[in-house]
Amino acid sequence: MAKFDGVIGQSLMTIEKKDDEVVFVFQDNRFLFVNAVNGTLQVTSVPE
Repeated sequence: MAKFDGVIGQSLMTIEKKDDEVVFVFQDNRFLFVNAVNGTLQVTSVPE
């Protein structure tokens, strides 16, 4: 789970909800994308 260490302790600025995903935007301009695909959650962070 080291992939998500960059968001630990960062303030959450906004949450954007779209039809097929939720985007969490953190204070340091990191984005966390959460999608539901075939009954499972896929999470992508930018930058990694």
